[in-house]
Amino acid sequence: MKLTALECPKCNATLEIAPESTYVTCTYCGCRFLIDSESEKAKPDSEDIYKMGYAFEHGRYERQSKECRNLANKVKALSGAITDLRIKKGTLELLSIEISNLETDQKRLASISGKVKSYKVPIYSLIVTGVLSAIGAGVGIFVLGVIASVILFYIMRFRRNKEQDAVSKLIQQKTEELAQIKNEVLSITKTYDFDLIPEKYRSKNAIEYIYEVLYNQRAMNISQAINLYEDDQYKKRMERLQREQIELQRTQQAQNAEKSMERPSESSLGLGSLLKAGGLILAAAAFIKKLDDD
Repeated sequence: MKLTALECPKCNATLEIAPESTYVTCTYCGCRFLIDSESEKAKPDSEDIYKMGYAFEHGRYERQSKECRNLANKVKALSGAITDLRIKKGTLELLSIEISNLETDQKRLASISGKVKSYKVPIYSLIVTGVLSAIGAGVGIFVLGVIASVILFYIMRFRRNKEQDAVSKLIQQKTEELAQIKNEVLSITKTYDFDLIPEKYRSKNAIEYIYEVLYNQRAMNISQAINLYEDDQYKKRMERLQREQIELQRTQQAQNAEKSMERPSESSLGLGSLLKAGGLILAAAAFIKKLDDD
């Protein structure tokens, strides 16, 4: 008969219970207990507990992995949206400048000075005709000048009106394009969660690094990914400083070696100069002595 060892809930003594027993009596304290066979059978053994624990941990890991990769995919999608948004904002700035310049041209054409500038050719023609008539060129020249001035006036007017219409249409076209891009920018900002990544880390390199560590589960959230990115940037800065210091040391060593090579040549040059000067002095002394002997 298989016995199950339990503890007495009153004195903690060991109780030996047969599978078919409905009650048991403690041999130490004498207490008698009813046995719930169904509850005893429902108790899992150690192997079942291990399997349940493994299944729980495995499920938790799979859930975390799925959440982490979903977050990484959101970051990757956000990267493209940020690039697209920057391009569209740049286009909005350019369009705003173009529209402002066109509106300035439109005001210039509609101003009095603009009109005078447009009609300066017929005005000059009329003035020249009047001057020629005044100095005796004849009425015929005056009439021809007036007719030419009128014709030129209408030609300039036609060109001016055409230019104004072209500017107005271009302003309308640019304004519609500006409104369309504004709607696209608004749609992008509503579609993607730009608050997912702080403004400081919305560069291409930062987003790619955050995506990589999230997808590979080196980080489980954005904060951890940003901390890893900061650590990586710090290491790169330190490595760059070390390389610069090593290069500086090499340069200084090369300069010191060149200086050390120049010093012996300078000293030998100085010694040669002294020897040459000494020889000249001795030669001069010998020449003077020879003169004295003579």
